[in-house]
Amino acid sequence: MTLTVSGKSDTLSKVFQYARTVKRFPFSSSPNFLLFDSGRQKLYAAHKDQVEVIDPITQQVLTPIVPASGKLANSQFAGLSLSPDGNRLYIADAGANLIHELDLTHPGTGASVNPTTAVGSTVSVTPGRVFETSTGTLVGSDVGGNLFTLNGVTGSGSWLTDQFGRRVNGNPWNSTNKGKYIFVARAGNGLISSNIALWNASTSDLLLSTNETQWVVEASADEDGTVIVAGGSTPGISDSTAEVADFDLNSVGFIMQHFDATMPTGTPSFFLHPSGALLYKAGSSAVGGSVEIDDVNLAQSTANITFPEPFVTSYSPFTDHMLTTDDTGRYLFGVTNSGITMMVLDPFLFRSEMFNRHSFNRLEA
Repeated sequence: MTLTVSGKSDTLSKVFQYARTVKRFPFSSSPNFLLFDSGRQKLYAAHKDQVEVIDPITQQVLTPIVPASGKLANSQFAGLSLSPDGNRLYIADAGANLIHELDLTHPGTGASVNPTTAVGSTVSVTPGRVFETSTGTLVGSDVGGNLFTLNGVTGSGSWLTDQFGRRVNGNPWNSTNKGKYIFVARAGNGLISSNIALWNASTSDLLLSTNETQWVVEASADEDGTVIVAGGSTPGISDSTAEVADFDLNSVGFIMQHFDATMPTGTPSFFLHPSGALLYKAGSSAVGGSVEIDDVNLAQSTANITFPEPFVTSYSPFTDHMLTTDDTGRYLFGVTNSGITMMVLDPFLFRSEMFNRHSFNRLEA
């Protein structure tokens, strides 16, 4: 591309790259949580009372997954997660106030746990997200940010407490180190800040950051727990600045918004690639949805992906997750106006732009 201004010109090569494939999977109503199963190479999408299954290779929508006991009239699926070994799928059913466990190695089998009964609450516990830890214990929270632990076998549970026996409030965002740690964003001062924390499943200890971060409406940690990002966009309160922390929860810098692709109201904010090398941030552009991809090590942008249509704007970050990728970063999925849009990026873009020399050093390390 050549730009000429006032008689002077500058030429850049390979300024634009194009997606290998763009595929829309239409749904009459919007799914609200995307999860990629790297072991089975399938995309799962929470969709009211069932989990849609998409095969990105054949580009087909497969038979949906439902709880072992069948569909419930009042179901409204929220967060999805996989067990550390990838054999169990967990569904936080915010409508029926249940947590469904499905055995993916034996389709059609599983169980459901009532968190309200498990913790002995006098009011209904509405689960938003739940994760299985390396010890088999489940850690989750209700939509109000009250954290709890559950025994999926016995159905017993309790509110999560710190070393002083005080109840811990916050929202679990993801697990790391094969379920050894659960990354939590603590409820803050109710204004513009909060804390981040790591729950150690082996010791039942909560490591809490000593400094308050900015308003956390999205958060993520990579699989080995070495990179943590918190922040997000709250219209009228904060911009889309992301704060990066290390595994000791010490702040190591910020990643600012680089492209002119602002975070629209209600759109999913960001997530880390499992390696921790790349940060994906969803927003909008003049023609559709936009995803900024940042190099975390260099704290700078490396690519901007334009979707053919906008992302949905009905979104709750504490129960939903509307943008995800596979482990290679070639397949990028987003919940857009007509359903789920899959972008298959060109291998050249993947190699030369998304994983530059610095990112490869991080991955090899």
